Amino acid sequence: MRKLRRVFKPLLGRSRSSSFRRLVQNALEHLETLKKLHHGRYVEDRKDTARLLHEGLPKLALSRCEQMIRHQNLMDAYGMMEGYLNLLRERMHLLLAPGRECPKELEEAVSSVVFAASRCEDFPELQEIKSVLSSRFGTEFAARAVELRNNNTVNHSIMLKLSTRKPNLESKMHLLRVIASENGFTLQLNDKGEPISCTATRQRKRGATSTKRTYRTRSSSRK
Repeated sequence: MRKLRRVFKPLLGRSRSSSFRRLVQNALEHLETLKKLHHGRYVEDRKDTARLLHEGLPKLALSRCEQMIRHQNLMDAYGMMEGYLNLLRERMHLLLAPGRECPKELEEAVSSVVFAASRCEDFPELQEIKSVLSSRFGTEFAARAVELRNNNTVNHSIMLKLSTRKPNLESKMHLLRVIASENGFTLQLNDKGEPISCTATRQRKRGATSTKRTYRTRSSSRK
């Protein structure tokens, strides 16, 4: 029995499973804060992108799209991490089951959380969870997830969302076209598919609005 307790000590701590539950809860609260932070930055970057298009600076607008994609990827990754952490909390009895093998139905969740922690070094609660799970299931299991070795069970989407690779031109241009369309602009591209200029496509509508305002002004003056 003492030996079994030593095995579970890294996971349970002094207050047994409640310590891990609190750790997961703290991580979930931190995730919510991070999602709001990146959502706010995404919204601001989207406004900046529209402003740059209005100012006739599509190349700078394209660089904002890269930042937006990064923010969106992080928000998506945080959403997946939230789901995995909730699953681990709900299936605590499986984490506490005798043996050092990770339960099959939790392999993806455990591996993905360990991998995410290795890509989010400024997330202390996640680092603690990674340490706990690594101690529980072994350093080899953790290394397979962190280093994406053969037979790892890390979710492929979370790998992509937390990738350090820069977004490609195609994904940036897709987002820029969407924003340009929403704001009434058409992009002109060079041979490489990069934006070189943009033109407004709502001139007639704006002219109609201007005429309407002039009519109201004259009408008001007559009164």
